[in-house]
Amino acid sequence: MPSCPPVNLSVCFSRSVRLGCRSAAALLLCLLALPLVPQPASAQPPAAQRIFEGDPFDRLTLDEANENAVLRVRTIQFPNRQPPAKPKPSDKLRVKLIEDGKDYDIAWQNIKKVELFETMVLDEARQLAAAGKIDEAFDYFSFLVDQYPRTEGLAQARQLYLFQSAIFAFKQKNYAEALGILEELHTINPDFRATDASPTVVQSLGSMADNLIGTYVAKNDYRSARILLERLVRTYQAGNEPFATKWITQLSELAAAERDKAQALLAEQKYVEAYDASTRMRNIWPAVPGGEQLLTEMSRRYPLVMVGVSQPAKAFDSRSLIDPAARRAGKLVQRQLMDFASMGPEGGKYTSPYGSFLRSDDGTNFTFEVKPPASGASLLSAFDLSQRLLQLADPSNPDYQAAWSRLVSAVQVKQGNQVQVDLRLPHVLPAALLQVDALQTTPESRAGKGFAPYQVFSAAGNVTRFARNERSPFIIPGQPAEVLERYFDDPQRAILALKRGEIDVLDQVYAADVAALMQDSNIVVKQYTAPTTHMLLINRENPYLANRTFRRSLLYATDRISLLQQGWLKGQKLPGWRVISGVFPAPSSAADNVAYGYDDAIPPRDYDPRLALILKVLTQRQLKAEAERKLGEAQAKKMAADAKQAETEGKTVVVDEKKNEA
Repeated sequence: MPSCPPVNLSVCFSRSVRLGCRSAAALLLCLLALPLVPQPASAQPPAAQRIFEGDPFDRLTLDEANENAVLRVRTIQFPNRQPPAKPKPSDKLRVKLIEDGKDYDIAWQNIKKVELFETMVLDEARQLAAAGKIDEAFDYFSFLVDQYPRTEGLAQARQLYLFQSAIFAFKQKNYAEALGILEELHTINPDFRATDASPTVVQSLGSMADNLIGTYVAKNDYRSARILLERLVRTYQAGNEPFATKWITQLSELAAAERDKAQALLAEQKYVEAYDASTRMRNIWPAVPGGEQLLTEMSRRYPLVMVGVSQPAKAFDSRSLIDPAARRAGKLVQRQLMDFASMGPEGGKYTSPYGSFLRSDDGTNFTFEVKPPASGASLLSAFDLSQRLLQLADPSNPDYQAAWSRLVSAVQVKQGNQVQVDLRLPHVLPAALLQVDALQTTPESRAGKGFAPYQVFSAAGNVTRFARNERSPFIIPGQPAEVLERYFDDPQRAILALKRGEIDVLDQVYAADVAALMQDSNIVVKQYTAPTTHMLLINRENPYLANRTFRRSLLYATDRISLLQQGWLKGQKLPGWRVISGVFPAPSSAADNVAYGYDDAIPPRDYDPRLALILKVLTQRQLKAEAERKLGEAQAKKMAADAKQAETEGKTVVVDEKKNEA
């Protein structure tokens, strides 16, 4: 009895076909001899291999004299993969059978049909597409375009497939996908028609665009609807198409309604509401008649700036070093005696809205010249200022500053509008100590309602409004009437709002978005005077992170250069963006005097995963030894406590020395 191991089932089957009836009994015996292996209930039969996933082959169908036999042969090397149109019947075609790998010569007169591999793949792709199996047909067409782009009939079949895919996506209400497919079809063949009675590609584009624009309008996403409509009209000269005239008319009517509403609100001096209505008009259809004039009038009568912020201001302190939101909003609602203006070679440069500041050459005194009241730029007289400086040195005053008290020696008024301050010791930047309110601090000034150019008007939800303080002497011509801060918890949503015109400024941008925004011609990206350092803060309550060796392991295991260059900057190179070796800001160039505390002689740690792995193993050993030591100490303390308790109770405690040693 012939034997057939389980793994040779396919071999046994193929041999039985070739051997005919004689081997059929052997095949049956082989199958009966196979061990029964239980299959999981969830096991699925293997998926049938698609034609293009196997080795390529051609197919020959012979004539009736050869019983219409169908032969699978290796791909035939026809010139340009085109069989001869009228071969001589006596000529022979040499082929290699897939079945046995042998060469055979077959006369053309015995060949009824030649099917090329790529043609068979194309036929299956057509059948799948006609059956509505669009996703399955995609792989077939993709294979042909990559491997056999010259297949006869491929171009026409591909165009029809794209049209069928667009119809399929349309029925699934994937209008954006359908529109994109039709645009690709238009690029390939702008004159395509599925049949003589079918619409043109542009007409089909209009049908898809009509539904997609309607979807945007239903969601009040007028900007997307307008941008899509304008692009289609411009790209395909479709201004006279029914979908274009329909939506241009509707969007113009919606924009006109917002325009009229804004004009009415402007007449009632409801400027914020009018600004919102004019913004909606601009987003819907800025080309509406009278729209540009309305925006100009709005800017003239009530200039308003909307700022997108990533952190709302909960306090107002323009001096804060740890709260950027408080520092940002503090610049609006506070006017201090001295304000930080910019960075200089010796630190900060400070100016005063109340007058001029002049430091002596030896640094032992300075003179503050108060602007005369006639200029309308001062709330202080020289005597008010001298009293304020003395208050800052008085320990009983709520605004007392110990550093100022130790430094100042005397304060005196000279020439009516000058205050001279003598110092006990020379000081490089005494103005830095005078970043305080020029008047006594009050609850109103803490709440942003002092004499600054702006005061807090309202704070509701994610919007804080800063209205112009009409009683402030620091108002300058052209100053916005109102500044609105709008909080965004999603940086991508903030960028989208900026591009849509919903906000005018973003206070800061996530580092990974800087490179892309700098390439947008409609957006201006500026950097702050002082650089920002990004770092990871370690949770030292975790035993691993509290271990110095493990922290070194993390450092060596992190490819910081790749994270910066590829992850954040997307391959771009920007000045000042670099991996650093310390917590101090690094200079962006040789002329950068802001980051004077950084030492370029100390290079950053290299990326070294092998060393990181070694340090990790050392950490594990250290933590294990530490845990065993603490466990031993705990056991010793427990034994001592048990012994003491037993002694107190008059009991005898027997200690197993061997167990204790173990």
